[in-house]
Amino acid sequence: MNTRVQIAICAISLLMGTGTAGASGHTKARKVKPRPAAQSTAKPRSVPTRPAAKAPAPTVAAMGAFARPGILPFDAGMTVKQAIEAAGGFREEADAEHVTLRRAGAPALAVIDGSRALANDPIQNARLMPGDVLMVMPRPQPPAPAPAAPTPAEEPPAAVKTTPAADQDPPAPTPEPKKPAEAPKPPADPGRIRFDGEVADPGLYAYEKITVGEAIKRIGGLSKRADAGRIIIHRGLLTDPAAATEIKYDFNKVSKGSANDVELAPGDVIVVPRRSAGWNLGRLLPPRRVMSAITGAIKKIGIGDVVGIIPGAAPVLGAAMPGK
Repeated sequence: MNTRVQIAICAISLLMGTGTAGASGHTKARKVKPRPAAQSTAKPRSVPTRPAAKAPAPTVAAMGAFARPGILPFDAGMTVKQAIEAAGGFREEADAEHVTLRRAGAPALAVIDGSRALANDPIQNARLMPGDVLMVMPRPQPPAPAPAAPTPAEEPPAAVKTTPAADQDPPAPTPEPKKPAEAPKPPADPGRIRFDGEVADPGLYAYEKITVGEAIKRIGGLSKRADAGRIIIHRGLLTDPAAATEIKYDFNKVSKGSANDVELAPGDVIVVPRRSAGWNLGRLLPPRRVMSAITGAIKKIGIGDVVGIIPGAAPVLGAAMPGK
């Protein structure tokens, strides 16, 4: 190869290498600046709070053969008659004379005559409590009458007893007629009790096997004017008034534990009297101190002056002051 050509090739290669390096030397790398994190202007969401659940309203239930059975709202002082009327009354097939009353915590059912309760009978038209359940069943249907026995003239001819053939099955025995099921008997009535006088809710209640103190607390306690130490229990007044007896009951001593509580009985009437108002001189001073104070004042004034001021005082003062 020609020497000139070789020199030219070397020169060109040198020039190309220098340009590339110069170009690369003048090129500067760009630094990437980190972007600041975007600040959120949205306010944090608060967790919604649910409103506190309201206490359920008190109710009573009317179940069974009522015109509109269901749950009824309870009003203070509600009676059996009001509950029956709120349920639309009885249906035609209802056994209105045997309405059962179920009370929470009661050991037995109470049986109420609904017809007499609607007539405002004071014994049957008892007061209800929240949660009570009234149940009335349909009246039991009478059993179907038995078929009449045939008369001698209409007796069917005697059946000829035939022996079945060897290749025939013997006839199946006729089933005995089933006896009609007996109607369930209503539960026994546990009885009634009554609270009168200075109690929170006087009236008629179904009997429960509890003490008088527990019963007083269940009906709201005594009123502020009650004389808790002179309560009278008329034992059996609702069941047998002629044989009723009186029991003195001191609620204060029973509450303190210094006296035993009395268990209720069916037919009891508990009467709480009102506390007497006014001043009682005998309670403020003992009798002897009262008499000595009176006699001392009379001695200072003079018995003759007292007799002259108060006509008819001589016999009384002479008996009170025999020495004068």
